[in-house]
Amino acid sequence: MIVPFLGRLAGLGLYIYALVVSRTSRYVVRGKEHFEEAWAEGQPVIFAAWHGMTMMGLCYFFRFYGDRRYAVLMPADWRRYTLGTWFRLLGIEPCPVGHYSTLLSQARGVVRLVRAVKRGASTFINPDGPDGPPYVVKPGAVYIARKTGARLLPSGAFTATKYTLKRWDRYCVPLPFSRIAIVMGEPVPAPRDGDPEAIAQTLTEAMHQVTADAERLYYGRV
Repeated sequence: MIVPFLGRLAGLGLYIYALVVSRTSRYVVRGKEHFEEAWAEGQPVIFAAWHGMTMMGLCYFFRFYGDRRYAVLMPADWRRYTLGTWFRLLGIEPCPVGHYSTLLSQARGVVRLVRAVKRGASTFINPDGPDGPPYVVKPGAVYIARKTGARLLPSGAFTATKYTLKRWDRYCVPLPFSRIAIVMGEPVPAPRDGDPEAIAQTLTEAMHQVTADAERLYYGRV
């Protein structure tokens, strides 16, 4: 019982910290017309960003677009207690995926997310998550985009005022009162009959581009 309790307590702490960062930070944003147009047309969006940028993106969206419906994949291991609590407090529907369990168990989480997106929920996907390797697009984001018809947007973020975790994704924890740059690229076409590998390659290149663009935007180089 101690693991679930501590995990949920950590999730509450994450929520409070993210709320403070969200409310005290300043944002400079480029490309938001891409997701605003999609939402205006009633189309859900898949925001694809590298795993280490997760918190910066969530802080932005739940300050300015917290009234939207969202669903996300998350690991079904011990991390589910922390992440599940954090996501639910943010109003996100968590879809647990057992990455180290049976294929059937893994499929259930993906199917749940696909159904949520088809019903209109947008989602945040880290194509290199949950455990790396870094900056390598796995099939999930492309599969879900092809399956649902949701708009697939490469997303990047950067801040210099941060704590970087010493792990595979160099996870960025923005500090309160940060200045955060957010860049959304043009949608990556993901037709149902398209070549998944070609789409993944296009998405990879676009994600590297918006990541670099976010840093340039932060320093006023664009």
